[in-house]
Amino acid sequence: MSTIEVHRRHVDALAERLVADIHRRGLTVGDRYLTTEEVRRMLGVRKAVAGKAVRRLAEQDILIPRQRAGTFIGPGLQKQNRSRVRTIYVLLPAGDPSGSHWAYQPFIAGIRNSIPEVNVQFTFVPEGDPLPYVQELIEDQRATGHFLGVVAVSCPPEVYRYLSERRVPSVVSGSLYSAELHLSSVDLDNHHSGQLLTQYLVDRGHARMALLSTGVGRPGDNAFLDGVIDTLTAAGLPPNSLIQRSVRNDIEAFRAIAKELLEKPDRPTAVMTRGSFQLAAIAEVAANVEP
Repeated sequence: MSTIEVHRRHVDALAERLVADIHRRGLTVGDRYLTTEEVRRMLGVRKAVAGKAVRRLAEQDILIPRQRAGTFIGPGLQKQNRSRVRTIYVLLPAGDPSGSHWAYQPFIAGIRNSIPEVNVQFTFVPEGDPLPYVQELIEDQRATGHFLGVVAVSCPPEVYRYLSERRVPSVVSGSLYSAELHLSSVDLDNHHSGQLLTQYLVDRGHARMALLSTGVGRPGDNAFLDGVIDTLTAAGLPPNSLIQRSVRNDIEAFRAIAKELLEKPDRPTAVMTRGSFQLAAIAEVAANVEP
């Protein structure tokens, strides 16, 4: 792909972000919009690039720049927006069984409370070669004019990289990989979570614990482990007070590892994990192990 084509696509993507911002603000024809300088700050680009994105929308009569008066919403927005259907795509990994335990209804309600009348579409990203699937999905949906953005949940790093490079309106639910830290995300403090969970167990007299995590290396796992270790160290417990196991992410694997640990003579008195799906499997095993 030539440099000119890459630049053109970049400007097109920025223009799409501006249209999405106009919809998010609920603006209609005749309303005042951002100046080019304000657009530059919002998009985080050079002023010349921001100006090209504004001109791209001016060519479609979506924006009308007026000298010394500002930038206004033009009639092209109504033509582009004949269909009121707007869709946010939630990307979930198809191979993650914890998805069946996800709180879908509160999640959808939260999105629709922020963006009324939006359609929320859950899409399961295949484990094998996920990037072509996501690329095709987003490019096809952008072409319909109904595409509003993406919420990505525990997706592979190459998917996050694509969302970033193509400037797809998106937010990550959960932790980011270190190479994509500039993406917008909503997450808990994994380090502090590890500290709180471990301190809770230490305060109740547990001196030998097990930590079971999935073998996929989810972002946030390392920060959580650091919080666990920091708390054990502060409590003066020895290194062997923590047993770590990396487990394949399916229910039978968690049951097998939990059973193996809980049947040891020096078994842990407490088991930690980061997911409700994994916790349910461990609790089921623990209920059937002789004290």
